[in-house]
Amino acid sequence: MKKILFLLNIIICATIVAQDRSIVPQAGPAPEIQIGSIASFEMQNGLKVFVVENHKLPKVSMSLQFKYHPELEGNAVGISSIAGDLLGTKTTSRSKDEIDASIDYIGAYLSTSSSGIYASSLTKHLPTLMTLFSDILLNSEFTSEEFDKLVKQNMSGLAASLDNPDEIASNVSSVMNFGSKHTYGELMTEETLSNIRLEDCKAFYDTYLSPYGSYLAIVGDITLDEAKVLLDKHLSSWEVKSYENAIYDMLSAPSKNEVSLVNKAGAVQSVINITYPVELHPASDDALKVKVLNNILGGGSSARLFRNLREDKAYTYGAYSSLSADELGAEFVASAKVRNEVTDSAIVEFFKEINDLRTSKVSEEELQGVINNMSGKFAIALERSSTVASFAINTDYLGLDDDYYATYLKQLSEITVDDIYEVAQKYLKPNQAHIIVVGDANQLKEKLEVFGTVTLRDNYGVEKSDLKAVSEGVTPESVIDDYKEALGGVKKLKKLKSLESHYSAEIPGAPAKVEIEILQQQPNLFSFSMNMMGMTVQRQFFNGNSGFNDGMQGKTEMSADDLEKSKAEYKLASELNYFDTYTASLKGIDVLDGEEVYVLVRTDKDGTNATEYYSVASKLLLKSEEVVDTPQGEMAQSSVYQNYKSVKGTVFPHTIIQNVAGQSIKMKLDKVIVNKSIDASRFE
Repeated sequence: MKKILFLLNIIICATIVAQDRSIVPQAGPAPEIQIGSIASFEMQNGLKVFVVENHKLPKVSMSLQFKYHPELEGNAVGISSIAGDLLGTKTTSRSKDEIDASIDYIGAYLSTSSSGIYASSLTKHLPTLMTLFSDILLNSEFTSEEFDKLVKQNMSGLAASLDNPDEIASNVSSVMNFGSKHTYGELMTEETLSNIRLEDCKAFYDTYLSPYGSYLAIVGDITLDEAKVLLDKHLSSWEVKSYENAIYDMLSAPSKNEVSLVNKAGAVQSVINITYPVELHPASDDALKVKVLNNILGGGSSARLFRNLREDKAYTYGAYSSLSADELGAEFVASAKVRNEVTDSAIVEFFKEINDLRTSKVSEEELQGVINNMSGKFAIALERSSTVASFAINTDYLGLDDDYYATYLKQLSEITVDDIYEVAQKYLKPNQAHIIVVGDANQLKEKLEVFGTVTLRDNYGVEKSDLKAVSEGVTPESVIDDYKEALGGVKKLKKLKSLESHYSAEIPGAPAKVEIEILQQQPNLFSFSMNMMGMTVQRQFFNGNSGFNDGMQGKTEMSADDLEKSKAEYKLASELNYFDTYTASLKGIDVLDGEEVYVLVRTDKDGTNATEYYSVASKLLLKSEEVVDTPQGEMAQSSVYQNYKSVKGTVFPHTIIQNVAGQSIKMKLDKVIVNKSIDASRFE
């Protein structure tokens, strides 16, 4: 049955077609922009300083960035965050009140975090501000009073975030994409907060806040010489600290689409995240091309996802995607909030748009429109001196070419339609994604099953098992033995020599009813034929040694791997040889449409998994879920088996409902002929 149902994917997938696109108007040429000069120097302690002069206003801003690779914090996630917030709460010479009063007195601004310190003031107050800045950096003291206060604040923030579906979806995305052995996969929880000690925060401060490898950008009404004098006075005593950067393995996308559902009972909307990890360094030749690709797909209100899901389908107020390069590990995320009733439809549309960029090249007009838009935003950003400083830091830290930003517009203008098609093939993975949904499980679980087995998770991405334990003595072997008996018994199954089955089906998007003929004969002869309006649209034959597929994609011979699988899977009454073909594990008892079912996960010899649901009462197979190969790539498939009837002592499902990528087909068994000899030529 597995192979039989797979063949229906061809016709279903053919109905998933690219949407017509309106032409994006041609925008004007990108402006020519000159990046202002940036002065830089390196202090003896290794601090790299960039100075951007701007004397239009009597104001100076300073941005210190700690450039360390974050460490795993294990069961005490939150150490770095709290340590960063503790900066500026007290120094060896000033209390928090004194620090705050001094900043207020000169009308300045100062904030701290684990990633750095930002401060700004009028030029005339810069010496005072720098005194406070350096005191906080070099002489901070962490007190238990402030520590306890920050822990309580973070606890309150966590409680609020757990009521936010967007935050929950983000949490689960991080866990699924990066896992517990990557810093991006670690989540701060009430438990990890409770495990943090004041000494942990002090150790973080003493270890990682080092001048070597850090960057300071100074922007505004100041000269290079003035900056050197100021920093030599205040930061030359900042001591270098030695530590090794953490190294993390780059993670790969899942081998197939995986569905995770977080229950938010009573929610009228669901949050959808379609996501997976990506290996994409900012210095990669692909980085800018991928940025353009993402802007086409979901970068704003003129992008494809927004136009489809909001303007065309009215499923949501907004649908977006992101794919930004990152030296430690990037990720693709496509997201939207939608009404519960259209959650599955919205996911289908997400995948349609992603697949469309992989299968069809964008138009020159659409590409040029996006490039012009990005060029304009770049020009506007350059009007801010702080942007120019950040460019300098990025160039050094990320290892970009020295002229990367100076030639940014030229690089953009040279990106072609073929470039976008190439990076779409490389970085868009519609069949290797985590489908994460936060919403009312009672309304959504069944809808989501068309995309694969639904795993229930908590707010932190931990799998929740709501399965009942099986009774003692119930094993995968006993479940399959009971299934064989429910089909008529081993003796009856062994007497099957041939089957001729005729199905009728209505397929969404098909112009007429589909007629399907399936022939099987011992030991493993097989023939599949799909007809529509008197024409054969899909055939497959296997004669025990060779086989071929013949359909809309042309005629092709079976590969060696497919032939080997076919020898086992096309066996008549394959249930008799179940454990010759598969291994299986029994997960427990679930409820399917109000009926208790055994949940059995079978594994092919090549490692491919499928989930099967067997009725506890009738022992019959009610549903199966797996990922199958199609001309459009791997897709999740579910098959529901209903209306079992006996034909000459053997029981067959007379209704089969199959779902592939959100498309459904209902097959009705009109006639089955048992043990009538079939001419061998019908298998050639």
